[in-house]
Amino acid sequence: MECLLQYWDELDDLVWVLAALRERIRSGVLMLFGAAASVSVLGLGVLAAGANPLAALTVAAVLAYGMLLRAAFGEPDFERS
Repeated sequence: MECLLQYWDELDDLVWVLAALRERIRSGVLMLFGAAASVSVLGLGVLAAGANPLAALTVAAVLAYGMLLRAAFGEPDFERS
């Protein structure tokens, strides 16, 4: 009986190792998609700056201002009413 319980414990450990491995692979794939999206947006920004530098500078200034406000005041709390 003890041998059966040890075998069951090993199978249980194997199932959880596979679940943890699947989660690491999923997070890695999501990170790769995020990196690809970031590089694509950067490339489009370079193309936009080449086509219309003043508009690209305006968009960059608005985004920088938004990041400054977020750093100063933190994230908005929509849960609190």
